[in-house]
Amino acid sequence: MKLIKATEKEIDELLLFYHEVAEKYNPYSRWVYGVYPTDEIIKDYVLNGSMYFTRQNNLISSAVAITDQNKSYHGKKWSVSLPDDQVSVLHILAVSPSFQRQGIAKETVKSAISLCRFNNKKSVRLDALSLNLPAQHLYEQLGFRKVDFAFWYAENTDWATFYFYEFFL
Repeated sequence: MKLIKATEKEIDELLLFYHEVAEKYNPYSRWVYGVYPTDEIIKDYVLNGSMYFTRQNNLISSAVAITDQNKSYHGKKWSVSLPDDQVSVLHILAVSPSFQRQGIAKETVKSAISLCRFNNKKSVRLDALSLNLPAQHLYEQLGFRKVDFAFWYAENTDWATFYFYEFFL
């Protein structure tokens, strides 16, 4: 499955995609569209060149943002300390409700890992809400290791536990 780098022309389609995902799969991610993710977050990822997606039947089937690590990931119990520009972080991974249970999330993450490896990153990291058991299972199945947790506040989750995962390239 090939990741396509999003451009401005896909912004409206991506906004609709994430709105549909947030409405359909709220129990796992606890996303509340307009609170998290917001139009601004999605647009920023696209405009910064960090948003990727896949297509099936001419529809967006999955999407993920891939950024360099930032300070919110500092101070965690990572296996090795790496400079931010050597670490990729996956954000807002989602699969369209129309394409669930077809292995698309797994293939999207594998493609993201390949892209990070191609870009000479040393590690891929991400966080997952402790209640999002399907996501945790996926990451662990793909070889990510749970290394730490944090009790974070977000408007859509209130105070909640998030697990941190890493995958070495």
